[in-house]
Amino acid sequence: MTSRNQDSFGTAMETLIAAHCPKLANPGDNRNVYISSEVMTPLADSARALEFGTFNNVREYGVTVTAGASTFCAYGYRAGDEQVHVEGCATAEMEPYGPYGGLSGTDVLANCGWSAQAVDIAAEVVAALVDAALASPTALTREQLVAVADAALATARSD
Repeated sequence: MTSRNQDSFGTAMETLIAAHCPKLANPGDNRNVYISSEVMTPLADSARALEFGTFNNVREYGVTVTAGASTFCAYGYRAGDEQVHVEGCATAEMEPYGPYGGLSGTDVLANCGWSAQAVDIAAEVVAALVDAALASPTALTREQLVAVADAALATARSD
């Protein structure tokens, strides 16, 4: 499974960089490319059955990960305070511009803040959501996703 995940992730990262960083000598200098790379690479290296893609809502963009019947992303929220957000929803309910399940830009599964640890925290939250989605035979409800994200966020911040 790892090879398939790495191929899928590599393709998603290439698409993201081509769309948003064609003139950057170092695409890692782009905040959302960096966040996507740091959050999703451990998942791409895992044996989980995952599929990677991209999303773009004009302001935020990045790599998505689909696990079971749910899709998730992590990105730098750019409207107001800079923060790393984790968002997701049932894949069948995904909008063309991304896996947003909340009612507004601040109604997210997890606000990981903006600190040296924010990206690591987001990676832990996304990994917990992926594991929960893979363990469920159906798509998780918004309430279930929020509960998983809240627990993972609390654990990640206490580490």
